[in-house]
Amino acid sequence: SDFMGKNELSSFLGKHEFTGLGSRFTTTEKNKDYKTAGIDPVYASTYANVSKLSDNNINWLAYLGTSLLGGKGTGANLSNISTNIVPTSSFMAPTMTVYKKDWTAGNSVNPSAAWDLTLPNGTVKNLTQADNPANYRGYTSTSAMLLTPETHSDQLYTGSSMRQQRISSAAFMYQGHFWDDTIIPSVGFRQDQTMQRGNAAVQDGTTGFIKLIDEITDTGVKATTRSTSYGIAVHLPKAIKKNLPEGTDFSLFYFHGSNETPKVRYAIDGSQLPNEMGETDDYSAQLDLYGRFTMRVTAFKTQSTNAQASYGQPLGTNGWLIDSLPAWTLTMAASGLAVQEKGQANVPSDLAGSSWLWQWAVDHPEVAKQIGQSLKTDFADMFPQSYWDQYGSNVDMAAVKRGDWLHVLKNNEIPWPWNASASHQIHGQYAIIDQNLESKGYELEMTARPLKNWDLTFNASKVSAVQTSLGDAATRYLNGMAKIWLDSPVGKTAIWGGYTDYGAAKQMFMQNLWAPYLTQVALTGADQPELRKWHFNLITNYRFERGAVKGLNVGASYRWAAKPILGYGIHEATVYGEKAWIADVNQPLYGPSDTHVDLWVGYEHKLTKAINWRVQLNLRNVGEKTGLTPVSFQPDGSIAQQRITVGQTFDLSCKLMF
Repeated sequence: SDFMGKNELSSFLGKHEFTGLGSRFTTTEKNKDYKTAGIDPVYASTYANVSKLSDNNINWLAYLGTSLLGGKGTGANLSNISTNIVPTSSFMAPTMTVYKKDWTAGNSVNPSAAWDLTLPNGTVKNLTQADNPANYRGYTSTSAMLLTPETHSDQLYTGSSMRQQRISSAAFMYQGHFWDDTIIPSVGFRQDQTMQRGNAAVQDGTTGFIKLIDEITDTGVKATTRSTSYGIAVHLPKAIKKNLPEGTDFSLFYFHGSNETPKVRYAIDGSQLPNEMGETDDYSAQLDLYGRFTMRVTAFKTQSTNAQASYGQPLGTNGWLIDSLPAWTLTMAASGLAVQEKGQANVPSDLAGSSWLWQWAVDHPEVAKQIGQSLKTDFADMFPQSYWDQYGSNVDMAAVKRGDWLHVLKNNEIPWPWNASASHQIHGQYAIIDQNLESKGYELEMTARPLKNWDLTFNASKVSAVQTSLGDAATRYLNGMAKIWLDSPVGKTAIWGGYTDYGAAKQMFMQNLWAPYLTQVALTGADQPELRKWHFNLITNYRFERGAVKGLNVGASYRWAAKPILGYGIHEATVYGEKAWIADVNQPLYGPSDTHVDLWVGYEHKLTKAINWRVQLNLRNVGEKTGLTPVSFQPDGSIAQQRITVGQTFDLSCKLMF
């Protein structure tokens, strides 16, 4: 009407609102991890036989009483530790007792000469003078400097990282009002561009020390997300409503939302994940009668794609093995292969002295040979150099492919599993497992006012939510791992020196990763745990408006939710020729339903023309007691986890309104 004047066409076109916005936000995070105390690295390298100066840990002991040597321990009356053990100053010489293996017997004693040691039980051991402690300096006192973050922070850092996220956004929104607000369409569009950068410190190959990250040198990666939403509301035309009782209307609503989350994320195989996206379709019909009764019925469906399920979940607490098991398996296999091929005398002395780690390969040379060949081919194909580089790992896959087992780690690191370094981050982000979800349901809501001072509200809903699948990257990666650990000789690698004919690495993968993954596959299409499908709520409130009780109100509510699924039974399945116990969706384990009653009473009074006073007492969960209710069940039906229920509570509020 501003442009065309008031006529039928301008009345139909109505009014229109346009909104635009732009923004940019930058978030920078800097993290550092450090030990609260350490020992002088010179002392550590001299007396603790450490391989790196960073191995400067110290252990503190607290004696709770006198010595119990020779006693039974009864009647000792030992107390708990009541204070923190915190080192506060440098050690002063001579407070440390060490064993110095300096030869003090001179040339008069031949180290290879015979020396017999008689044990307390009378047994005689035939040794040499090189074993006789009397020929050495023995235990003596020495000084050692205590390292604290205040004095030697550069020698105590265990990690350092920086990451930056910059989000640039632009959005446009439109809402129309046609035909005297009879037809109301709306459209919204938003675009977000995210730049993600990050660096994480790695250990110095010689000292093992961590240098703080002070600036981000990573060029970063970008991701662009777009979200579009639209909807329409249609009411009865005024020409019809004017012939109906006042406050009567019938409306239809439709809304479609399509949203993407602006964040750069990585899958467990190191690939960049697609944007997390959600789509919702919502249909509603609403009836209003006389301004005293409203009923609204809604049906909805929501699909979430590439939603984060977290790093280890839904594979359980051992999900960290997803990227640790490849490094462990490689280094433990390489240690055994190096000694098995070159002999104990031709490897570094530190490795030669760790027979517990590699003896299995010497005892099973044919198995070791098969493992070595599979590492060069199957393993190398699954984990190329680019995989390790993106995590900042020191693994050298070129050495693996040529079978140079002593040098599978860069910087001449001995192939011990604890020497395999990695930040576990890509551009400052931890890898995640993604999943696809779908939920749908119905909701009925009614409000009524039988009397002008009596309000009633009732709503009921039915909702279902299922995991339709794990993300493609997670599925692809875990199935690739299964081929390596379950279907190739690599699975026979001894883990921490423990060798089994079945395969120690194979067993670790099966129990900690593969069986939980198969459980998730079995649960595809099943209801999400802890979801209560049905909900009912009834609320009533009455206000007194005359007589001695004018200003008083009383009310109550009833809340009910159906039984949730808190677990599943299990059944045995065979995959890759191996048996595993996985969840059985045909054996759901239900928890208890949820029922609560709330009561309240209030009073409102006008103190002056401008000030109102209101006081109200609320009782929640009336008649209930504090206790425990199950959150999850073991497959046999026993309780795995519980939460505290608060029982009946109350609160009293007082307000002055002006």
